[in-house]
Formats: sequence, C-alpha cells, structure tokens
Amino acid sequence: MPSVFGRQPILILLAMLISSLCNSAIIPFMGYFIVEDLHMAPWAISVYAITASLLTMACTRYFGERIDRSIRIFPMMVISAGGIVLSSAVLSIHQSYAILLLISAPGIALSSAGVSSMFIFGRLY
Repeated sequence: MPSVFGRQPILILLAMLISSLCNSAIIPFMGYFIVEDLHMAPWAISVYAITASLLTMACTRYFGERIDRSIRIFPMMVISAGGIVLSSAVLSIHQSYAILLLISAPGIALSSAGVSSMFIFGRLY
C-alpha cells in the first residue's frame, strides 16, 4: 500500500528520532566519561555542563534568528551534524578535558541546536 505522505516525511521523523536519542544519551554518559576516563574530579562535570549549556543556548538563539529571517533550515542541520561528528572524532583520537571543553562542547552545542531546528523543519514541512 503506497504511503499518503511519501518517503521524505518518514526520513525527517527518523532523523529527528535518532538525533534526539543520541543527544539524550550524551547526558548520562558524559559525567561517567569525565570522571572515569579523563580522571577528573566530579566538579569538572559542572564546568562542562555550564559550558555546554551556555554554548547550546547561544547556538539555538543564532539558529532561531536565522530561521526567523527565512534562511534555509537544512544547511543548519548539516552544520549541527558536522558538529557532533567533529566532537566525537576528536575525542576518539585524543582524550583530554581541555579538548572536551574547547572542541567537543561546541560541537555538542551545535548538535543540540540542530535538534531544535529539526523540530521546526519537521513542523514547517
């Protein structure tokens, strides 16, 4: 039986589901990674959380302003996907707390901003 909506809305929903699950999985595992793998004190989790939260708010605001000016959403989603790929690749090659704060936190912030933009993309589609 052919779908009424076609293939593209299903792919958008699938992308939203996968990115939401991946972003939500980062939260509990990042604390474990900081303490156990990077051998940092537990207070370092708070520094990372504050850094990532502030960067996520800034990226989401920037993406939102661009959406309000009717800029295409898809390129922003590609940038956000690139952010998580970059942060994951860098952390898999070299693991340090400085790399986590300077490269991985901005990449994760871009990815989180992309998830909210993806919801807008799905709604507008």
